[in-house]
Amino acid sequence: MWRLLLATSVMAEPGSRRFLQRRAEDSTPSCGGIELEPNDLCRDTVLWAAGGGKWDPRAVEWFKNFESIAGVPIGSGNVADYQRLYWCAPPGGKYCGLPPCSGCSSPPCDDCFAGKPLVANLRPGCKANDTSIGCVPPETTMGYKGQHWPTTYIDGTQEMHIFLIGDWGGLDGSLDWGLG
Repeated sequence: MWRLLLATSVMAEPGSRRFLQRRAEDSTPSCGGIELEPNDLCRDTVLWAAGGGKWDPRAVEWFKNFESIAGVPIGSGNVADYQRLYWCAPPGGKYCGLPPCSGCSSPPCDDCFAGKPLVANLRPGCKANDTSIGCVPPETTMGYKGQHWPTTYIDGTQEMHIFLIGDWGGLDGSLDWGLG
């Protein structure tokens, strides 16, 4: 199954760890209310966003990922929904250390896709039986050795932040690290 993670650029607080790195390192509870210590950095922002912030004329710009994460429109979000947003993809970098345990509009609350399953759609240009590199993953680590990805065009004139994760090949076990 192909999975695609879309990320937006955020400004991190000095000394803060990126959210994916933090998830791997944390030994805190897996969820908790906004009042808990791991949520100190985001608490004031989440309470503001869930209160009057969501009605600001610029809220659509600030919280552009809200509906895909929380599963409800910006104006319908509650504190747990905004805590979830700031745990998954915090606008402005005010990371929450814990997702809510309950109270979000589209459970489970520790899911960043509004409870929807991660199912890849068929890539544009792929047919149902297309087995090319751009349409299906390789069967083995070295299955696509020497092949290149199809050319991709991204339209637009505004500043863009594009994060790509790729693999230029696999290790088949024959590399001798001692040879440098």
